Amino acid sequence: MVLSLPLSEAIKNISFGLLFLCFIIQRVLKRDLYLTPLARGLFFYFVTALLILPFAIDKYLSLKGAWDIFRFSAAYLILINDFRDKRSWIEWSLIIGTTLGALWGIFVWKLMWHKHALQILSLGHFNHTAIFLGLVLILCICKLIWDNLSVKVWFFLCFSSFIIATALLLTTSRETFVGFGAACIFLLFSTKDKRLVLPTLGFIFLLLSVSFFYKDLQTKGFSTESLKSRFHIWAAGLRTFKDHPLVGVGLNCFKKIDIKYYGKYPNDWAPHAHNLYVNTLAQMGIIGFLGLLAVFFGFIKTALTRAKSYLKLAAVASLILVLVNGIFNTTLHHEHALAFVIISALM
Repeated sequence: MVLSLPLSEAIKNISFGLLFLCFIIQRVLKRDLYLTPLARGLFFYFVTALLILPFAIDKYLSLKGAWDIFRFSAAYLILINDFRDKRSWIEWSLIIGTTLGALWGIFVWKLMWHKHALQILSLGHFNHTAIFLGLVLILCICKLIWDNLSVKVWFFLCFSSFIIATALLLTTSRETFVGFGAACIFLLFSTKDKRLVLPTLGFIFLLLSVSFFYKDLQTKGFSTESLKSRFHIWAAGLRTFKDHPLVGVGLNCFKKIDIKYYGKYPNDWAPHAHNLYVNTLAQMGIIGFLGLLAVFFGFIKTALTRAKSYLKLAAVASLILVLVNGIFNTTLHHEHALAFVIISALM
């Protein structure tokens, strides 16, 4: 499943179904279940998704949203219970799968003659693709600097990092660049390791190089239209929350809210709030927002119990990316939520 995340929707779903079935059978036979505070937080988040379901504008859409939360929560449970001794296998599956997905995405993007920003197969919209790539790139950088690697493996990981970073830049997702930058700053100040300067400068050099050849990135870099429309979308989301404070309008139902909430800016209609926190308040109300907080607090509590390692650094930096990028994008759903819980399970 991990290897197929950016490559195949069908293989990903089939393998998840088989893994979950095996997980249930093993739990029944062994009669044990290992839970971390993050696992409990994810479970509480899923329960809140079920609690708001009867009140959703569109119950089918809300059910699909609840399924999404169940999927990445279940993936985390499976990994920490059945794959605790296979962390290296999971880690390399994520890196190799993302490298292959990035190579394919760049190839398709080139064939399309740059008609749109880069998107990768099952990862979806370029912003969602960028979040996934940013998370895996953080893992690659932490592994490059702090893991004990052979020369051959080190060079392969450098190649993978270069491909993933290039694909990330071709998404033109400025919000993810900001989130990724915040994660790098966290790593730099938390470790005070000067070796981080080199990959940071390398990413900046790559950004400037891609900008020089990719005019769309130049144009988008100086445009403020997207940010202006986000202000109107956030205002619509907060008005929705004001009218539905307890349970919201339902998961995936932001696109169903009354156009009146956009006031004078109906043309800024959006399928989601482009903000994790406003989106959660509008769609899940206070109940769902408490569930989201439970996930973050569960993560922090779990991280505090883990010994210092490059995997722990990668996981915490991934949380920073999710939180900061969440100001401008709706993070923590679909494939990039899976990437986040996979990296969290590795620490």
